[in-house]
Amino acid sequence: MAKIKKTITTPKDRVFEFSISDDSIQLLLPLAILIASILIVAAIIYSTEKVKASIENMSPCMMSEQTPKSSLVSDDVEKDDPNDSIDIEDSEYETFNTFNYDPDATILTEDGKISVALISTSSCPHCLWIKETFDNWAKENSDKYTIHHWEWSYNDDGSSTLLDTITGTVLDDLPTNYTTLYSTYSGGYVPTFIFGGKYFRVGNAFESNSDVSKEEALQKEIEEYISVLEKIESEM
Repeated sequence: MAKIKKTITTPKDRVFEFSISDDSIQLLLPLAILIASILIVAAIIYSTEKVKASIENMSPCMMSEQTPKSSLVSDDVEKDDPNDSIDIEDSEYETFNTFNYDPDATILTEDGKISVALISTSSCPHCLWIKETFDNWAKENSDKYTIHHWEWSYNDDGSSTLLDTITGTVLDDLPTNYTTLYSTYSGGYVPTFIFGGKYFRVGNAFESNSDVSKEEALQKEIEEYISVLEKIESEM
């Protein structure tokens, strides 16, 4: 039986010898190939899941079909795959930072203050990501602006509940003006932000930004709200 002989010399000039037979090599080689194959497959699966998670973080949620019809996009508007991005480049809207706006729209106010709204659902992960931060900011600025966070929740019996998480008010449906605005701006997606009835954004702007921490991303969201409101105020 042929053997491979190997001599190892340590720093202290101690010599060790060991040998590996051809039979051992024949047994070890398939095992090494199998282990390498498993590692390659695992790396591919891991990379695929990371890409999938990244895409999911960037996409807003599709509003559930359980939502009352008056709060959905009208029947003649096609609803895209919820994993698709919202493409408004070919629309009549213009952009300001991460928001879009209708240059012909009239600024919406309530009680003499700029009206602000977030429309979401309790089951949407992107809505939950921003919920606490938005609600805290809203309560801190309730003296400056009229701010709503209308959140749909779906019950086991198939019914739905609409709650304004800022005021604690339960509604049967969105106010008529916001039903129209949501249908016009959202494409049926949440979270949808509507500032002054004119500026809007579908989805969070910084949620999927891996270059900053979650706390920094949430702070950037707040800074964006302030920037948009300052622009609205300059137009009034």
